[in-house]
Amino acid sequence: MKFIISIILFFCAAGVCNAEWVATDIAAGQYHTCAVISSKVFCWGYNSHGQIGNGESCAAECEYNTPQLILDPNSGVKTGQIGGYNITKVAVGDNHSCAIVEVGGNGQVFCWGRNDEGQLGTADVVSSANPRAVGTETYFSDIALSGNFSCGTYAENNGVACWRLGNNSPVQKIDGTLNSVSAISTGHNHACAIFENKVSCWGDSNSWGQLGDNGTHGSGILTPYPIYDPATTSNSGLVNDKIPSLLKAGGYNTFVKSSEENLWGFGLLDMCQVNATGCGTESAFTNVMVNAGDYEEPLAVGYKHVCGTSAGSLFCWGNNNKGQLGGGSVNASSPYYQQTPVSVDSSVYDDDMVTAVSAGFEHTCAIVAGKIYCWGDNTHGQLGDGTTTSRAVPTLINFDFEATEICGDEIDNDGDGFIDEECNCGSEEICGDDLDNDCNGVADDGCEADAIAKSVRHSVNDFHNVCSITTDDILYCNGSNAYGAVGDGTTTHQPAPFAALTDVNAVSHGDRLTCAIKNNGDLYCTGRNNHGQVGIGNTTTQNTFQYVTDNVSQI
Repeated sequence: MKFIISIILFFCAAGVCNAEWVATDIAAGQYHTCAVISSKVFCWGYNSHGQIGNGESCAAECEYNTPQLILDPNSGVKTGQIGGYNITKVAVGDNHSCAIVEVGGNGQVFCWGRNDEGQLGTADVVSSANPRAVGTETYFSDIALSGNFSCGTYAENNGVACWRLGNNSPVQKIDGTLNSVSAISTGHNHACAIFENKVSCWGDSNSWGQLGDNGTHGSGILTPYPIYDPATTSNSGLVNDKIPSLLKAGGYNTFVKSSEENLWGFGLLDMCQVNATGCGTESAFTNVMVNAGDYEEPLAVGYKHVCGTSAGSLFCWGNNNKGQLGGGSVNASSPYYQQTPVSVDSSVYDDDMVTAVSAGFEHTCAIVAGKIYCWGDNTHGQLGDGTTTSRAVPTLINFDFEATEICGDEIDNDGDGFIDEECNCGSEEICGDDLDNDCNGVADDGCEADAIAKSVRHSVNDFHNVCSITTDDILYCNGSNAYGAVGDGTTTHQPAPFAALTDVNAVSHGDRLTCAIKNNGDLYCTGRNNHGQVGIGNTTTQNTFQYVTDNVSQI
């Protein structure tokens, strides 16, 4: 019976229990959303210009209402990674997306989607459904995307670079004298950064006061200019005469904060994005910062709505025509906004576990304890819940849909870096490997694991194998065996537990590799050996346990 329990635990490890997917970054755009999940990028929603990044053009599929792995341009496979490297950051604009890929310890940026104004940074104006590298010599630690341009913090001097059509190179550094950047953020057509403890903004328009310069540049300015601080009555770049510690821009608004002060905001006021005098009228704006209340990170600024954290709870305010404030109601008729911040309905999650929030055009997403919740407009599937139904409360996004390989589709469905691995259409099912080997659309159908009569004192499992040590120190293994990890002398999948080794004290799994320590301290390994991981001095795959070394106490 204990062995059967270990089989159940295996299914959780394989992804059925959603154990392996952990969200670390989220970005909501106009009609699409992208997220970093366990170092892989998933995108979903509108794909009008290839902004989903899965290699499919709009002619093939214009909307995806469930998360899609981005394409690896090196292998042509939808793995969610690029060149096998981890992805640490994702950002989205109106119709394009970018990600930071950790290549050799450096952050290389790849972008995909709309490129009619050079927003992909590829020295052309060709849109792409495949991720494309932004230059080859500049590495970034952060990125931020607007409607039609992209910016990032580059490693050298922590300076800022932006890219769009018209630059001499794909990546154009912004004012080389402004370094030591601690934060960068973009709105629809403007950008702001904290340079050397001061906030400066720039953009090709300042019609709604989004640059916060007290109207000094009514038509915009393309080089960073310090924001106006009423406390110092000057463009000092400070926040109420304090050093800024937080910066968020979005739509036609910008918000700043010091560690000692409330949140301050400036820009468009038509939906009361900033609760200032005169907000709620169509042409209202402020080009001077106004106290926006006691809010802090996680904080997000959308097209015309804002979300921030106060006293450990998430609140949103502004436009609510699609339920993007998350309070359970929709302002379907004028006025479409909520001037008073609305408490986001946290009945489906722990309020104090929100680690990130991102606001898009008319939808919002948050990361809560490693899981993703979205709400608001879902016309193009941008919530990722498998429907196109808009939601006025947070909805959990499910990533279990890709836990099982689909044999013959040449896609890495379970996200482990292998395409259709161990799939042999027409063969018998292999119990416990979570694959549809007989290609009937059901994984592990009709499988019943044989119980071992003896009691199991230790069991381990990975994505494809289960091994257990009984109380009389016999090691039993079963499952996927294409590389000999079961240790039964074959490379035939083993549906029933096989007595592979005796006198065993401990066992551990690697990728298609099994190693065990005997009671005398001798280490034995079997399985995949393409990189010499068995440890016997060659790269030949082994299907029986091979002696590696002695005096091993832990594995």
